[in-house]
Amino acid sequence: MAILKKMILRFLNPVGKEKMKYETELYGVLILIVLFLVLVNFSSIRIATQLQSIFEDQVFSDLLRSVRSAERYLGEQPVLRSSTSDWNRFIRDIFADSIIIEEIGTNNNSGAAFGAGEISTLDSGGIVTTAPDSKSNAPSYSLMTQFNTNDGRSFILRSVKLAERQKLITDVTRFSIFFQLSGLLAIVLLSYLYLRVTLKPYRKMKKAA
Repeated sequence: MAILKKMILRFLNPVGKEKMKYETELYGVLILIVLFLVLVNFSSIRIATQLQSIFEDQVFSDLLRSVRSAERYLGEQPVLRSSTSDWNRFIRDIFADSIIIEEIGTNNNSGAAFGAGEISTLDSGGIVTTAPDSKSNAPSYSLMTQFNTNDGRSFILRSVKLAERQKLITDVTRFSIFFQLSGLLAIVLLSYLYLRVTLKPYRKMKKAA
């Protein structure tokens, strides 16, 4: 600890010709300690958010593989093949908890539920992903793609993965970030109080002298 203090004081006073005042030394040491703790906490927060992002990317990657497998399974008869008991067994063997099939251009589809941007993305061969909503009673990840059959029909496949366990991870990450930010504020406040208490008798003696 003494070596660290000397290194900090040397950094604050590199010339070394004039002795630093006691107040300046104390301020300098505490400021560097606080800055170090801030750096450590923000690094931890960044790691936590990156892990959450990596986890979500993996979920969407698995959902996309489930959709591609479903496209191959459904082939040219999506409506017929999705109404058999084999389809239920197929769903149990993939990552997604469910896959919803919606035909475009029929009276039974729910295309009105999609936004113009989503429809445009699907029409161009893209994918649409949705992350869990913390306010939802049944949070889930979903991924949508569009595929066409040889007879000209278009379908939207929506793969869904319930986010019960994922919600726990998200809550833990948020609590960790809140706890670390609260800790930083507490450190700053305690440092301020420590300086006031420590410097009060010193300033009294200085004034008396």
